[in-house]
Parts: sequence; C-alpha cells; structure tokens
Amino acid sequence: TAGRFFIFWAYMFMISQLSLSMFRFVGALARNYDTANSFGSTTLIVSLLLAGFILARPSINIWTKWLYWANPITYAQLGLSINEMSHP
Repeated sequence: TAGRFFIFWAYMFMISQLSLSMFRFVGALARNYDTANSFGSTTLIVSLLLAGFILARPSINIWTKWLYWANPITYAQLGLSINEMSHP
C-alpha cells in the first residue's frame, strides 16, 4: 500500500540522516582524514555487525549486548522488517 511505501521511505531517510550525522561526528573528532577514515570504517563495521542482521541477537555476546540496544541502526532495521512483513 502507499502508506507502507512512505513509511519505508521515512525509515530510509532516517537511516541516511543517522549515518550522515554519525560520520560527521567521527570526522569532527578526528584530526586528519586518515584517522577519520579508520574510525569511520570501524564504527560502520561494529554498527552493522550488532544491528541484528548479520549477527542475530541470541548469538551476540553478553558483554556486547548493550551495544545492540544502543545502536540506532538496530531500531531502523527492526522497523523496516516490521513494515515489510506485517499485513495491512
């Protein structure tokens, strides 16, 4: 339906704004391009690993479980899954 389509685009817009602000923050903390690039890559890998798509929630270690809940990409991925799989 059209409503679910626009919800999808709203989630995609939120994810793009989140990524933009997260990497601008990393870039503001770094002193030069190489440092920002390495920290940005590490941040992206950790965020994607702990978002629940690559590693499922039960297989995440207990000491990193708080990163799963603190990761905003987790909520975006859950929202997109609910929007895709729910019936109108």
